[in-house]
Order: sequence, then structure tokens, then C-alpha cells
Amino acid sequence: MRTCIFCPNLANSREHIWANWLKDYVPRTQVNHGQARIWIHEDGRQARSVEHRSGDPRSRALKIVCAACNNNWMSRIQERAKPILIPLIRGETCTLDADAQRIISGWAALLVTIEEYTYSDWVSVPASDRAWLKRSAMAPPNWLIWAGRFI
Repeated sequence: MRTCIFCPNLANSREHIWANWLKDYVPRTQVNHGQARIWIHEDGRQARSVEHRSGDPRSRALKIVCAACNNNWMSRIQERAKPILIPLIRGETCTLDADAQRIISGWAALLVTIEEYTYSDWVSVPASDRAWLKRSAMAPPNWLIWAGRFI
């Protein structure tokens, strides 16, 4: 069995890439989807692959965390982010003060960290950044997270 990506415990819990609470705001309607990877070599050559999967990608869960991490600090990040994210998802005009920005950046960092384990052989977030996220519930200080409105 695999070890939790955030601590030495066994990964005995499945974590949704897109949290379950988001399904009320971001519908899961795709029957099939494709996932593409592109390798860019030092000499500029590119290699591509597309993997076809069944189901909606927003319902995917990965068994990469332990129940203690999933049900405690990770859950707190989700719960703190919800009241800020829901109006943003709905397209409502919002002002994000510094605290809201920190909360959203922590949520985004968690989402990215979980999602990259879709291909565990391509993980790029170092253990030190995962430890920072767990300890502080914020994006690591060397990360830049941008938010904007998409129409």
C-alpha cells in the first residue's frame, strides 16, 4: 500500500480531485473524457499521449492520502474556502481581502497538489511544499496563484 503524500501514514482514504461539495456548482455531466500529456525534451522535441477514460473527470478520486489528513486539516481548508469560492463560482462580484486570498490560495495549492498525482510518475510538488501546505494551510511562499474571471 502507498504512503500518504502528506505524512508517513498509509494512504487509506480516497481524495476527490474536485471536492464533492463542488458538484452542486460545477455539474459532472461528461460521459467520457481524455487526458493529454506532453513531454518537451531539452532539444525541443515533443512527445504527446492522450488517455481516454470513462466518466466525468470532476468525479475522480485518488487513494493518495490518509484518513487523518483527509478528515482534518484538508477538510478544514475546503470548509474555509467554500463561503469564498461559492460566490466566485456563481459569477457574483466579490472583493477578496488579504485573508480571503490566502484561504483561496491554500485551497488552490491543495487542489493542484492532489491533481498532479493523477500521474504519480510526474509529481513536481516537492515534499517540502506539501509539508508547508499541511502546516500552514496556505500555498507555499514560492508559489504564485492567479485568479480571474473566465467567460
